[in-house]
This record gives sequence, C-alpha cells and structure tokens, in this order.
Amino acid sequence: MGIGPGSPRPKKLKTQTSAGKVITTAFWETNGVILMKILSKESTITGAYYTNLLDQLRNAIREKRRGKLSKGVLLQHDNARVHTCQVAMDAV
Repeated sequence: MGIGPGSPRPKKLKTQTSAGKVITTAFWETNGVILMKILSKESTITGAYYTNLLDQLRNAIREKRRGKLSKGVLLQHDNARVHTCQVAMDAV
C-alpha cells in the first residue's frame, strides 16, 4: 500500500458550495407544532420580525388550540437580544 509508481492516485473530491444558513423558528407544545417559520438566507431576526412572529403565533394558537390563550401561554426562550429588546417585551 505505498504511494509508489504502481499505486492508484487518490481521488480528489469535488467541492460544492453550501446552500447557506437558514433560520427556522418553531413553536410547539405536547400536542404538536403550532407554528414554524423559515427565514430567508439574507435576512436576520430583528425585534420587529420577532414581534410580528409573536402576533402570528397568537393567531395560530387561536386557530389550532382554541381556549389556550384564555388559560395563559408560557413562552420559554433564551436571552438573545431580539427576545429581550423593548419592542419584543412590549408585544408579550
């Protein structure tokens, strides 16, 4: 198994460009997924985007889980700036 004159040359792998990063946001509970959104490659999550997402979540809960909003909904998220910015906190 040498690399001498009679051995086959190692194959070069072809490289492919990556599809890029995609951000997926999912909201779920024990009964399944309530809302899932995919953000385009060039976009970022801002306070305004997150506020709009919370409004969409509220509407999805109204449609899919009737009665849950009146009982109260708890959201668990990390301390990312977009989650704790004033715009997002006012929306919650």
